[in-house]
Amino acid sequence: MMWTATIWGQPISVNDIYEIVWRYSSTGRRYKGIGKKDTAVKYQDDATLQVRVAKPSGWIPSGQVRITIDAFLSNDIDCDNLSKILMDAIQSATGINDRMFLSCWRSKSIGNKQPRLVLEFSDAKAGVCHCRPNNGESD
Repeated sequence: MMWTATIWGQPISVNDIYEIVWRYSSTGRRYKGIGKKDTAVKYQDDATLQVRVAKPSGWIPSGQVRITIDAFLSNDIDCDNLSKILMDAIQSATGINDRMFLSCWRSKSIGNKQPRLVLEFSDAKAGVCHCRPNNGESD
């Protein structure tokens, strides 16, 4: 089974996800650690909801999941830097551990007025790759 989801909005780069925050140990000792910025948490929560809504109710992958991604960005970002927050959101939305994801960035365009990621999900099968040219979608 193949299905698609669209995540609206300019994605956040891994360079802008984390910040130094104060944490507390189980004994109450205060120390510095890393945590996600509020903007990153909001983007991930929004992306999780958009994927969850798009996911067909009967979809149960048989193993690895191929995720083909078309990026329509307002500003240029390295696709590798987008993967972390995106895969975390998909894991949260689907309940599937992100180690089962095989992602393929099929296309990226810059300068779009309505930034978004278009995701195509399918069961990964040996010898089958869905990373083919997109259908020419743009703004």
